[in-house]
Formats: sequence, C-alpha cells, structure tokens
Amino acid sequence: MTATSIRRFTVILALLFFTEFAIVLLLNSDLRTLETPTLSKAILSAWNDAGLLILLSSPILWIILAAGLRAETARERSETRCRQIVEHIPEALVRTDVAGRIVFANRRFLELFGIERRQLPDVTVADCVAPEWRSRLRDRHRRRARGETVPSRSEYQCIRQDGARFWAEVDVVQIFDDTGERVGVQSLIRDITNRRRAADALRRSYDVLNLTGRMAQIGSWAFDVSTLAVTWTDQMYRMHGVDPDVHVTLAETIACYAPDARAIIEAAVQAAIDSGTSWDLELPLTTKQDAKKWVRTQGAPERRNGRTVRIVGAVQDLTARKMAERDRNRLFNVLEQSLNEIYVFDTETLRFEYVNAAARRNLGYAAAELRTMTPLDITPTLDADAFAVLVGPLRRREKERVVFETIHRRVDGTRYPVKVHLQLAFQANHTAFLALILDTTDDKRVAKEKAELEDMVRQAQKMEAVGRLAGGVAHDFNNLLTVIQGYGEILDRQLSAGDPGRAHLDEMLEAAGRAARLTRQLLAFSRKQVIQPEILDLGTLVTDAVQLLRTVIGEHIHVVTRLAPSLHRVLADPGHIDQVVMNLALNARDAMPRGGTLTFGVRDAILDVEFARNHPGARAGCYVLIAVTDTGCGMTPETASMVFEPFFTTKDADKGTGLGLATVFGIVKQNDGYIGVESELNCGAAFNVYLPCAEEEEAASASIEPPLLAATSAPTETIVVAEDEAAVRELMSRVLNERGYTVIGGTSPDEALAAVRAHVGRIDLLLTDVVMPEETGPELAARVRDLSPDIRVLYVSGYPTEIIDRHGVLAPSVAFLQKPFKPDGLLRKVRETLDAPRET
Repeated sequence: MTATSIRRFTVILALLFFTEFAIVLLLNSDLRTLETPTLSKAILSAWNDAGLLILLSSPILWIILAAGLRAETARERSETRCRQIVEHIPEALVRTDVAGRIVFANRRFLELFGIERRQLPDVTVADCVAPEWRSRLRDRHRRRARGETVPSRSEYQCIRQDGARFWAEVDVVQIFDDTGERVGVQSLIRDITNRRRAADALRRSYDVLNLTGRMAQIGSWAFDVSTLAVTWTDQMYRMHGVDPDVHVTLAETIACYAPDARAIIEAAVQAAIDSGTSWDLELPLTTKQDAKKWVRTQGAPERRNGRTVRIVGAVQDLTARKMAERDRNRLFNVLEQSLNEIYVFDTETLRFEYVNAAARRNLGYAAAELRTMTPLDITPTLDADAFAVLVGPLRRREKERVVFETIHRRVDGTRYPVKVHLQLAFQANHTAFLALILDTTDDKRVAKEKAELEDMVRQAQKMEAVGRLAGGVAHDFNNLLTVIQGYGEILDRQLSAGDPGRAHLDEMLEAAGRAARLTRQLLAFSRKQVIQPEILDLGTLVTDAVQLLRTVIGEHIHVVTRLAPSLHRVLADPGHIDQVVMNLALNARDAMPRGGTLTFGVRDAILDVEFARNHPGARAGCYVLIAVTDTGCGMTPETASMVFEPFFTTKDADKGTGLGLATVFGIVKQNDGYIGVESELNCGAAFNVYLPCAEEEEAASASIEPPLLAATSAPTETIVVAEDEAAVRELMSRVLNERGYTVIGGTSPDEALAAVRAHVGRIDLLLTDVVMPEETGPELAARVRDLSPDIRVLYVSGYPTEIIDRHGVLAPSVAFLQKPFKPDGLLRKVRETLDAPRET
C-alpha cells in the first residue's frame, strides 16, 4: 500500500468515527435542554456508544476499505500504464496551463527540444518556437482565450536548446475542468523537417519542370484512368488559356481541340486505354480566348497487370514553327512566281542551291541539271577570275550589293542580255550569294515608252500653262472690253440717229461683242469659265462658233452650216456649248487629215419612248439637235463604243489626251441631254448632241429684259465701289452716278473701307471686284459688314472659275456679274441686288 493510500484510509476512518459520534449524541440527548454538566455526560456517553458501534461495524469498514484500496490500486496501475504509453509515443506531448507554463512533457518532447526534466519549470512553450514565429503563437493563444475558432493544426519553425532549428506540426487540444473553465492546452508535436524538405525538393522539381516547359513551349499532363483525374503543369494552363485554379477534365481537355481534331484525339486516348498504344500527333487547338494554335500532342500509357492505369503526355506549341513554315512557303511561292530570274549559289563552290521557275524557264534547263551547274556555265562572257573580281567587294564586306550587266546563254545556245543584282544572303550557319536577274532585252522599248510618257507629261504641262495663259488673257480682255463696251454704249445714247459717226460706233461695238465672245471661248478652252446657264439660240451660237473655227481646222476642210429656220431655245451655259462645238470640230479635223467636209446641223427633234428604250441614257421629250458630221476615216463598232471613255484615243501618244470627247459627254450629261455616235470604217462619223428645250415660261421671260427705272425716279441708295482697275472703276461710278446713285469708293480695299467709315448716313450696296492685289472681295465684304451689317454685296469678276469658287462667290445666295458687262446690264444687276428679298 502506498503512502497516498494510507493517508486516504486514515481520513476515511476519522470521518466515519466522528459521524457516528454525532449521530449517537443526537439520538440520546436533547441538546437544547441539557445544562453544561449534563452535556458533558451526554458527550461521554455518546463517545462510548460511538466507539462500541465502530468496533461492532469494523468488519464492514474493513471490507469497504479493502474494496476502496483495491480500486485505488487499479486506478494507479492504469495511470501508470497511461503514463508509460505517453512517455514512449513517437510524438512529443506537452501540457501547459493558461499562462503557458509547462505542467507536463513526455520523454519525446524532452528529446526533441534537448531539455532536461529539471529545466521544465523554467521553460515555456514560446521558448521552444523560433523567435520570428512567437508572435504568431501568442496570437493564436489569445484568440483561443477569447473563444475564437482557431485551426487545431498548424506548422511552426521550432528551436532546440542548442540553437538547431526544425519544422514541427502541432495539434492543439484545449483542457477544461468539471466546471467548464479552460485550465490549459495539450499539444501533440511531430517533427516534419524531412517531409518539408521532400516537399521543397518536389516543389523545386515542379518549378524546374514548369520553367523548362515554358521555355520549350511544352506542357505536361497526366490522366488517372481509375479516378479520371487530370493533372496539368503551369505551361498547359498557359497554352490553353485556362485559369490555373480551374480543375480540368479529360472531356474539357479534348474540347480545346478544333472540331475536326476531337475525334482523332478521342480515338488516340481510347486506344491507349484499351491496348496501351502511344500517340504522337500534330493538331489544331483553340484556346479559351479563341486564339488559334497548332500543337504537337503526345501520350504514353502506364500499364500494370496488362491494364492501363495512367496516361502521361506532353503538348508542345508549334504555332511559331507553323507560321515560319507558312512564311517560308509563301516566300517560296513568291520566288517561284517572280517573272525575274532568281539564283542562290554557294560562296565557295559557286554551285547553284536554288533556281526559281523563271530562271529554269528562260534558260531551258531542268532543276536537277542546274543544281550541278554554276553561274559560269550560263555566263559565257565571264571566267572564274573575272567573276572573282566582281564578287570580291561582297566577300570582303565592302559593299552590300554589286550590280553589273552580262550575257546569259540558254540550253539551245541563244543569248540574251541581263542585269545582275548580287548580294550576300545569310542563313543559319551558311552564307550564300543571292542574285536577282533582270532581262534587259526590252530596255529600248522601255526607254521609248518612258520618253513618250515624259512627252505626254510635258504636253499636259504645256496645255495647263496655255490654259492659265488663256485665263489670264481673258481676264485682262474682260476689263478692257468692259470699258470699251461701256463707253461705247454711253456714246451710242448721246449720238443722234443721223450722226455720221454712228456707223463707226456700231462697228466698234460689234467688234467688242465678238471680242467678248472670244474671251468666253478662251475661258471655255481653259475650262475656267464661270458656269452661268442662259436661254440660248443654238443656231446663232453655233454659227458664231463656226466662224471662229474656220481658221483653226484648216482650209483643207470644207465647213457647211445647216440651220432650221425656227428653233426652240435651250437653257445652257454658252461657254459649254462653245466647248462642245470646238471639241467635235477638232475631232472631225483629225479624222480627215487629207481634207473633207464637216457639216454642222441644228434643228428641233423629238425623241420618243421607243428611241429612249433602245438608247440607254436617253429620255423621251423635246430637244434641239446639234449634228456634227464628217467624211473622215470612220470607226469600227468596238471603237465607237469607247470614244466617250476618259483617256481613250486612237491617235498617237503625242497627238491626243483622250479627254476631248469625254469632256463633251460630261457637258451634255450635265445639261440633261443625250449624245450618240454613228460611224462605219472609211465612211465618216456623225455625232448627234441632243439638248432639252427650255420651258416656255423660261424662254418667254428670257426674251424680255426687265425695264430700267425711268430717269425721273432717281434712286436714293448709296453704293461703295471697290475696283483696282481704274478705267473700270471710273466707268461703273459714272454709270451709277448718271443713274442717280450716290457713289463712294477707292482703288483698293483699304480706301473703300476708309470711305465707308468717313461716310455719314446709310450705305446700301458694296460693288466689289472678286480679286484685288491686297485683299479679296469676300474679305473686304466681311470687314464692311462689321461696320454696316445690313449692306448688300454685288461681286464682279472676269477671273476664272477656280478662283471665284475658292472665294465662295458662286454660292446661290451670292450676287455676281460677269465681265465684260454693258451699262444697262450693270444697272439692271444693281437694281436686282438691291430689290432682292433678304434671307431669313
């Protein structure tokens, strides 16, 4: 019996004796009625009775005590066995109180941390953890004390008494007493250093595998046949565009392949499972981002007891290689389809390595024959020494390219001149000569074509220069004619009917009118005439144009004019009609180099629905026909079908631009007309131009000029005149003053603007030239409107259309008067501008 058992037995016996004593005392006496002497006797009697009772019950007590002693002995033996088990388990076990002090530690704990048992009172669990991990340990203890949920298992880096470190896995269980109060923590500690090292080694191997896979564009994978689990390396995820956190299945893996390739890869996987067959395939693949790739996929089964348990494989990205192959194939196709000869030959042996189709075709040799030959075999004018001199600068890297001319000899012995462009071509581990050969047989033809093209450019530049000159001359003529016609009209009104000078004046005015028509034709020739449709009598217009053309087409051509006695009027620009007549006449002249007859006919014509149906572009209606017929060489139907196409011409390169009839066609179409041609080879040609008749209201209003205001009703408006040509300015000022207008102005925009500022009262109209040396008319108008917002503007000009268009004069809301003009025309346009309703 241990000392602990004896102590427990003595305590139980004493408790039992005093309990029985108290019971006897209570049963034999009424303590409330006893006096002190009597109480003493009672206690003595109770003591005797209790002792007697204890003696009588001692066997029972001994039995009870013996049973208790046996139970106590069994419990102690059980605790001893548990302690021995705890002491010898392979894991370290430690129990701490709530303050972290160690209250129990088994032998493995002492061995693991190098601590002697006598040192335990001075050691805490925190001392067993590496310093940088202690804050984490304390944080977990605090959270447990607050009742928070903390993972029971964790890993720490621990430290032994000798300073050595190791990794430990710790399982923590909290200990509570019978009242539920937390009294400590019990921890089970395992040394996992070797496991961590193995995991680190595995991780490093995995990282190396991923790195090498990424560098080689190869991803690895595995498929477990029993569990159907699929494992991918990082490169597999990158290659397929899949998030690394996603666990893919075999079906999802196969779905990444192009639709036509899925059946192939499915069959390969099934064959590996069924019969252990490996595969090595190149298939198209589509990533999750729909990027198209080519991959090489390989798979090899692992078999046990005749069954496939796992399939491992690799996928290599071949996209870059495929693209390079595609580029090489495209380059090869380009080289093969080149019309120039291309050679690649060795820098030392000079043997041909590649000869394209053009070279094989030109030389007449087969590809196999050429691979045994060198450039010296096809170049009879060069020997080895001469060729070495030519390519010497390339071999010494002094030049990037050498160009020379030589002769090539075909298989049949014929020769042809060539121009050689030779350079070095650098390949992977090889340097070769690359030669581009140009056949110079047609050099003379090319040189001639180049010269003809240069002549055409010079001709076009000359025509442009002539056009600009014509426009400038027409502008100056318009200013002069404005003055001549203006003062002539003033003089005509001053002469009496019988004045002998009237006949001379009429001749002068007639000549001025013809000169005005001449300027219009010059502008039409230069294509810079202001487009102003008018109601025209085509008979008169054609007659005037023919008179001018007689000196242009030559005396060897007889010109005939046939006009109907009565013609409808047309709405067209007279300059356009002059241009149509001129181009058709010049075209007829060129068709009759030895002379002939050119006939101009003008008459009314009706185009019916049947005509319009059979002639695309024509519309039924009333027209005036200009028929231009010649007795020249004529045309074939094929040529006639193309005469109106731009730049089409049957003339020599230096004798026509092919734009004349195209211009006629454009003018006719612009005026809603129709043009047709009838011709036979050696039977002349007839060009029929149909221009629509003007509406009766338009013709009637055009035939009646609006009357001028009577002289008694003098106008009250003030007009600013800005014109840099002094004679024209003086004429306009005189005409307007005589009519009753108040006129102010100057020779320049600044003078005109100064006159506006100096004038007291309202200014109604600005009459300005479009182009002046210092400032344009529109710019002056803008400045004047700043001073007088309600002023109206009338522009006059004899300049070409492109200049007027650039300044916006031809906008529908802009009032414009073309030079040359007569006094009545000026007064009528001024009145029309002043009386026009204002825009809202």
